[in-house]
Amino acid sequence: SEIRMFTVGTSNVGWQTWPDQVHVMLKELGYTVTKGPEHGAEGITQQPLKHRLQECDDADKWSNLETPRFARIGWNSWGFAYETKDDCDSNNHRRIAGHPVSCINGWACNPHNEDPGWPVVPLSKIRDATRHSDLVLLSTWVNDAKHRWHGNLCYKGAGLSHESTANISADGLRRTIAAIREVNAESVVLVMASYPQSANYGVNRGTAAQFEALNADVEAQLRGLRRTYFVGFSLPPDAEVFQRRSPGHPNCRGDRAM
Repeated sequence: SEIRMFTVGTSNVGWQTWPDQVHVMLKELGYTVTKGPEHGAEGITQQPLKHRLQECDDADKWSNLETPRFARIGWNSWGFAYETKDDCDSNNHRRIAGHPVSCINGWACNPHNEDPGWPVVPLSKIRDATRHSDLVLLSTWVNDAKHRWHGNLCYKGAGLSHESTANISADGLRRTIAAIREVNAESVVLVMASYPQSANYGVNRGTAAQFEALNADVEAQLRGLRRTYFVGFSLPPDAEVFQRRSPGHPNCRGDRAM
């Protein structure tokens, strides 16, 4: 059987291998993972970004595979949830779930981290990339709740609660999923859970419960959406599961858990 898969996400899609490991797993289950001409569009990459790619012992399983994806480094859910920035105010913010949110798409919403060629990934491009997909993986929101450790520039300096960021994330995810559904009612959409904060390359036990609650909240807000499923996972608490090359991102072992 053939299956066409597409992934949309942030640096965890560009600097990690979990989408590629999903590709391998599907092959091992007997599927032929295909791609279409729509996956040759500008901005779509076929493999992880080599300049920051971790080295995995079993990389030969996927190093020659093509697994199309939109991978935008340091972005947040809202970067994949709008067609343009036309609704942003004079201070370059828009209101999402009742909160002012920066329209700058780049790590920590810092203008210096924004790619002028890609101010947004327009919903129209996401529709085009997924219109023939059988399986769509979404991991666009993993950074939304982590700005409290980076000055909260994305939220106009406000230190939002996990509940508030969950509402913002769910809003963006629903917008992205709705765009996919406009052209593809039957695809299975898998929303990946957010992974916890790291500490010494392991799971930060001090904040792990907060991320468990965050995932539960976002999952609840997506429940009932057509053919949409939330993918929960847990990282081994006593193992090194985060990278040294790209700190804060799961390593090969963590990707396997995802």
